[in-house]
Amino acid sequence: GKYIWTSRLFVENLTALNISPTIPDIIKKIKPSVVTLIMYDNQDEVISQASGFFISDTNIITNFHVLKDASKIRVLTSNGNSYSVLRYIATDEENDLVYIKVNISKGVINPLKLADELPIEGEEVLVIGSPEGLKHTISNGIISSIRSMSNSKNLIQITVLI
Repeated sequence: GKYIWTSRLFVENLTALNISPTIPDIIKKIKPSVVTLIMYDNQDEVISQASGFFISDTNIITNFHVLKDASKIRVLTSNGNSYSVLRYIATDEENDLVYIKVNISKGVINPLKLADELPIEGEEVLVIGSPEGLKHTISNGIISSIRSMSNSKNLIQITVLI
């Protein structure tokens, strides 16, 4: 199967999505759930940008390091709508993750589901993100290695540049 990768998390094994495995079909299904986050300082100046994804109707997972110095955060969806962040639900600085609640009505977004299992070496991976200010950039590659770390965690190495 193919996997979606965004914000350093494997989201779904695509065979579970019941969609054809072509990249354009995957993008059409997944892209609306991936967001660009714009971070501002206390003088309303942009200080950074990141990507994240909806894990439920109103909640997003993204990387902690990009949000930690922000005074205000705007969430931009692929259709151009903008939403504010209401609050942090949980943070995990060690694993560079943050779970945030967005001011959006339920049912507007189709959230993504985290994968239940690790991918295997050689499987295809699709990356959707916002590198260097380029919103919703898409790249693909493979899982090149899964490495066991000393802290009982796995490092998943991919061939896609992020």
